[in-house]
Parts: sequence; C-alpha cells; structure tokens
Amino acid sequence: MKSQILTASEQFQNDTDLGLSSTPRFLKPKYFYDEEGSKIFQEIMHMPEYYLTDSEIEIFENQSDSMVQEISKSFSEVLLVELGSGDGIKTDIFIRSCLNGNLQLKYMPIDISADILDELKSKFKINHPEVEIDARVGDYFQVMQSLKNEPEYSDIPKVVLLLGSNVGNFSNQETNQFIEHLKNILEPNDFFLIGFDLKKNPNVILPAYNDPSGITKRFNFNHLLRVNRELNGNFKVENFDHHVSYDPISGEVKSYLIANTECTVIIGSLEKTFTFNQWDSIYMECSRKYSIQDMVSIANNHRFQVIENYLDSNRFFCNSLWQKK
Repeated sequence: MKSQILTASEQFQNDTDLGLSSTPRFLKPKYFYDEEGSKIFQEIMHMPEYYLTDSEIEIFENQSDSMVQEISKSFSEVLLVELGSGDGIKTDIFIRSCLNGNLQLKYMPIDISADILDELKSKFKINHPEVEIDARVGDYFQVMQSLKNEPEYSDIPKVVLLLGSNVGNFSNQETNQFIEHLKNILEPNDFFLIGFDLKKNPNVILPAYNDPSGITKRFNFNHLLRVNRELNGNFKVENFDHHVSYDPISGEVKSYLIANTECTVIIGSLEKTFTFNQWDSIYMECSRKYSIQDMVSIANNHRFQVIENYLDSNRFFCNSLWQKK
C-alpha cells in the first residue's frame, strides 16, 4: 500500500503533537521559519553578537574564487543545489565567482519558506539574469529524493551547499542519516560545500543564542505563536522563559522554553490539552559546534574526501569542501 504524502500543514500538526506529547517535550527547529520567523532570523543575522554570518561572509568574499577553482578541476558545468537557502547573500558571492571563473551553472535553492524563495528569485533575476533558477519549497530530504528521480538533472554534475550552521541543528543520528542520504543521491566526484561553526570561547558563543536585546528569545517564542496561528493553540508566551546552555565538551548549544508557572495549553486542531508544571521545559533547538577533527571524521565515515577547509581570520567558522569518492 502506497504511503500517504502529508501536506506541510499536516506534517507541522503531526510533529507538534509528537513533540508536545513526548517526555521530555520538544519542538522541531525547522518550524522556526514561517514568514514571521524568517524575518526575525534576518534580525538575528545582523546582531553584533551573532558572529556566524559575518564570519562566513568573510570566507566567501576572500576565498570563493579558490573554491570555484577546485570545483573547476573536475567540472565545467554544474547544478548548484542549496539546502536552506535563506537570503542568499553568501550564495550571491559564490555564483559571482562561478561566473567569473567560467563555471557554468543552474541554481536550485531549496527552503521551507516560500516567502524567502520568492525574495531570493527576485533578487537573483536582477543580480544574475543569466543564471537559470529552479526554486523548490519543501523539506531537504523529500526534495532531494525527488531530485534523484528527475531525468533532466540526472546527468549534470552537482555541487550541494549547506551553509550557515544548519548541520549543527541535527542530532548525531540525523547528521549521519542526512549525509548518507545525500551521498546516495550524488554521483562520484560531485561536491558538497558544508558550513561548520567551530568550537571557541563560550563567552563568544552564548550571546549569539541569548542576546541582551531578546531577539533570539523572540525567535523561539514565535514558534509557540505559530502553533497558535496555524493550529488554533493558546500558548501565552509570558508563561515561559528562554534558557540557553553550552557544553564545551560536546559542543552543543541547547535552547529551551521553560514554564515559569503552572499552565494549560489547548491546541484546537489536535483536540488536545497539554498541562505544564512550573519549570517544565520544551527543548527547542541544538546548535552543535565542531573541531576540525570532528569534520574530517564525519567526511571520512561517509566516503567523502575533504578537498579544503576554508576558515575566517578569527577561526570562528569553516566552510569545508568535500568531494564524493
């Protein structure tokens, strides 16, 4: 019997039910990025405490030509697939280097936010009208699986981008599943350019996820408000506090929302009521930090060759270029 394909709304409903019914409770971080959440994340990227964006932009401004030179040793034409495209600032720099280096490309950005993709397409039509864009809305895994079965893309070499610290949001199991799934889609010699936030002084890391202006707190609260808007919930954000911790051994930054009072939440579309005792928590997100050795081990375990690690001047961030063996 063929399994039913859920709509995005149905998947959000099911994942919310699963997370709030679990012990301990959790919400999946991919649902941060509705229209409002995407706007708040743009604010986060411009915070002085959020070093990740500036660090990665520095890498692309100074080293994207070198990345393209490495890719051009294998291919003269590629399909550039970006997972979680966001606002496309770094990709814009990279595509400019591709064009300057005579590396021909088609561009396929994939994002869970249709609004972000609409803005991205409009921007790229102005900045790079010569580049063909095939934007896809959806989950990385589902879109990549469909891509594997599309004849028009089966013969073109691929360069897959996973920029920012997106991989850091996965558990170890999810990271292994994700990279193994990607490996099975890619052909030998295809490239994977992946961003890693590096381990560093905790006093640099923590303010990026718990800033004094409360923008990251608002970002987390918006997830509850999205449940209210889309699933007929009645979360009251004033009943929850935002808490962030960092473990320098595992490299994990974990974000929680913690009930500061006893409260009851009704979610109409689920026809369920959830009771929170004071100090009960909802696990919202993990953002893992890595060492260079961690990155190399992950690549080797999945039969990717590390071609080059590109670091910013502070050694805060790394974009690692891998090639499938």
